[in-house]
Amino acid sequence: MLYSYRLNPPIGFEQIPDRIRLSDGTTRTGKSSFTQQELESAGFTPVDPAPGCMINQKVVWTGSAWQVVDLTEAERQSRMANLLSEIRTTRKTLFQDLDARYSRYFSQQRLGLQPVDNLQALDQYAQALRDITSGDITNIQWPAVP
Repeated sequence: MLYSYRLNPPIGFEQIPDRIRLSDGTTRTGKSSFTQQELESAGFTPVDPAPGCMINQKVVWTGSAWQVVDLTEAERQSRMANLLSEIRTTRKTLFQDLDARYSRYFSQQRLGLQPVDNLQALDQYAQALRDITSGDITNIQWPAVP
């Protein structure tokens, strides 16, 4: 449960102080025993969790409710740059795993052993990873690992 203290941005119950001052001036300690009425008397109003939003939006606290608003162009560009960076980081890790499988394939082939991996499947997977950022980066569909 989230609480807004006197219209400030919501906080989790764990962030409520262990001692609160009620509207009549008395104090209560022991957060685990606070009643909803005591919390409200001390200025803590229960708040619903923030709603979800689209990639081109953000959720802001207005002082009394959550509001979904469109990102500014600068915020949108920053969010897209961060998203692209995360995708590239994940892709780099997947390529490192793939490189190990290529190495194993060629090592097994040099040793005259039957390779465990299918080279064509590895190549198709590598190309799919390369192509991952050529489409809609807000809806990435990672290729299946062969």
